[in-house]
Amino acid sequence: MTEPQFWQVVEEACQYTGNIPFQHTDLKASHLIDTLSNFNKEDIIDFERILQIKVIEARQHYNVSALYEIIDGPGISDDCYLYFLYALIAQGQKIVDTALYHPDTLAPVLEPTSDIDAECFMYIADEAFEKRFGTSAPEEEYPRNQVEDMELPVSSKRIGQQWEYDDLPVRFPTLWQKFKRD
Repeated sequence: MTEPQFWQVVEEACQYTGNIPFQHTDLKASHLIDTLSNFNKEDIIDFERILQIKVIEARQHYNVSALYEIIDGPGISDDCYLYFLYALIAQGQKIVDTALYHPDTLAPVLEPTSDIDAECFMYIADEAFEKRFGTSAPEEEYPRNQVEDMELPVSSKRIGQQWEYDDLPVRFPTLWQKFKRD
């Protein structure tokens, strides 16, 4: 599976759930599991590899952590932030790119009730693998374990402009106004 194919199956899951950003994350995950279970083992592992790379890339952007800080309030918990990164990727490439470079323009598609927790996305490839190949496969053959053993081609350098919490109302006024963190 290539990166364009990865985004294509994610976009198909978004379309399946009505293309409503930050809603129906569980349905998107179920649709992806069904879709991926028709792929071969290598493609399912590639999906997991690309997903992990996209999570790491998003985590490196200061804008994404600022977006999460505004939505969820001060103080970023590691687990909750990770689930948010999966939720972000579950929205498709256009939303991810917007979050990386122009997060303030996401205000129209985000609501205080938005589904920003996509822990279920952490297990999509493994669940698709089980659906396709059964549960008798050795644990080390599961996609998450396969990818954990790979050296992923990502930089540890943070991207964008570092921020302080007090800077956020000025840097992202539309989001700040919508989530009223004063």
